[in-house]
Amino acid sequence: MLLVGDVGATKTDLAIVSPEEGARDPLAEATFSSGQYEDLEAIVAEFLNGAALRVDRASIGLAAPVVDERAKFTNLPWSVTAKHLQEAFELSAVWLLNDLEAIANGVLYLRDDELYTLNEGEPEAGGTIGVIAPGTGLGEAFLTWDAGHYRAHASEGSHADFAPADSFQLELLRVMWNRFDHVSVERICSGLGLPNIYAALRAEGIAQELAWVAEQLAVADDPTPVIVNAALDPKRSCALCRRTLDVFVRILGAETGTLAL
Repeated sequence: MLLVGDVGATKTDLAIVSPEEGARDPLAEATFSSGQYEDLEAIVAEFLNGAALRVDRASIGLAAPVVDERAKFTNLPWSVTAKHLQEAFELSAVWLLNDLEAIANGVLYLRDDELYTLNEGEPEAGGTIGVIAPGTGLGEAFLTWDAGHYRAHASEGSHADFAPADSFQLELLRVMWNRFDHVSVERICSGLGLPNIYAALRAEGIAQELAWVAEQLAVADDPTPVIVNAALDPKRSCALCRRTLDVFVRILGAETGTLAL
């Protein structure tokens, strides 16, 4: 049996899958709030105790650079080593890889009903594939054709400098310069960055902040779901939140184009 995981700063998804070829449906799965645990080992222990299934190996995708089978998270106070996990849970092998490298490998196995086309194009055989995933941070990866098959590569491209594409984004960059020594794309185009866009729009007076949104933001541990839900709520939508989401999507689109280049 194989323990698989997708470990992010906000949540950790774990599952146990059969070693049978082509198996897609987990035998057990659960989601945990990452910040409520001291380390990854505590989450894995709780999951395995609840699943009551014996696993032999583990393959874990982590929202962090993985070097020499060791990872230190960017947006979470955790360090993870393959050796420690292997010893703690008596596993024959543990593979650690960047979460976007894992997603990039998974792209190759998507079914047609799991795809949505934004713009029709002519696929190039063996062409490079880019992967971008906004979450707590902004993940990026890519696949290249090598000796008859695709090879996935991790990337920290979202930590490159943010490039404003219009006058408001330029002002947003100026605001962010006052807060951070370095303003990366991830500082703005991510779950952590969305509140930065909201605050800048509010300061610019582009739209009025609604009292009920302000009240929810004041008590929220994570302001991002509040902003997104208020933007998409058909019954009492917030113009400031809608504008925030619009700016976010524009920046994500621009970064996707940059990744393609």
